[in-house]
Amino acid sequence: MDRPGPETGSRSRPRVEALSWHADYRCENTGVCCESGWDIAVEAPTEAALRERLADKSVVSRLPRSPDGFRVLQDPPSGCQSAFRTDGAVCWFRDRRDSRCAIHREFGEEALPSACRHFPRICVLEPERVTVSLSHYCPTAAGLLFRPSTRFAVAPRPAAFDPSWPFEGLDARRSHSPLLRAGVLLGWDGLRSLETGGLDLLARAPTAAQGVDMFAAAIGRCLDWRPGDVPLADWVREAFARGGPSHAVSADLDLSKGVDDLLLASVAQGGPRLDLPSRSGEVRLPDPGAEDLALRRYLASKLFGAWITHQGAGLATLARYLRLCLATLKRVAPDDADDERARWIEAVRLSDLWLV
Repeated sequence: MDRPGPETGSRSRPRVEALSWHADYRCENTGVCCESGWDIAVEAPTEAALRERLADKSVVSRLPRSPDGFRVLQDPPSGCQSAFRTDGAVCWFRDRRDSRCAIHREFGEEALPSACRHFPRICVLEPERVTVSLSHYCPTAAGLLFRPSTRFAVAPRPAAFDPSWPFEGLDARRSHSPLLRAGVLLGWDGLRSLETGGLDLLARAPTAAQGVDMFAAAIGRCLDWRPGDVPLADWVREAFARGGPSHAVSADLDLSKGVDDLLLASVAQGGPRLDLPSRSGEVRLPDPGAEDLALRRYLASKLFGAWITHQGAGLATLARYLRLCLATLKRVAPDDADDERARWIEAVRLSDLWLV
């Protein structure tokens, strides 16, 4: 049954939630999103407005290149005709002199196409809230995982994400809740229990690897719920709070031979070329400490507001996904880094490039 959800325009502001370490995100203009060679599609009304504004001769003199920064797409997304041109892999409007987007600088954030305004935000629009996570391919977002003091928690009113923002993402406002298992809905309150329980579990896990195992075991206990037991949200909460035996639902994701074939098969045809880094030896996951803490936060970021929770065939899918995320981190981490923090920041960035 359709349920009325929060409008994300100016008439009604949704409740926005984010993870505590993302709550004060602020763009630092690293330029990764502008210099990766991606097709940045421009909505037709945005393109028309920009073409008119870029015709102003007083603006032209301040641009890094000519104002003719659009190219027609052969197979454009709905509502678009063109993308920004690139100079090599660099967006036509990226001004390297001051490390800024010239359009943002000259006309404001509202003049940008949707892709530019939203990256690195990853949003799920639910009936009662909007969750915001971040793509850690963005170096600024990746760095937030490595700050020493941030606790594992959901920030109910994150300063970085104003509720008046026109959020876009996976729109689940008129959908059923995610599945517990085939044929059984988790419920929105069950989803809250899953997220808070998962965060608490990863906070107390001795290491990231043990956290993935503990998460899989907790999901196994969640799957034991049957109608007539305690309310499902309470069952999920208890499943994460207590230890004890359970079947490991992630065991059927066979990563014993590595993740190379799985990752290479996932690359979209016609997309940017991605090459797995060569290996001179096996990279070990970090011992307990600052880097392991950052990896546990990364795993929590893949759990909170995750599209795959809504798209998968139940919570077992999410447990397998966390296992894949950790295996990918290990696979793409540089094997020749002298600085452990730099090694795992790069691993987090590359992992999100492959997975997201």
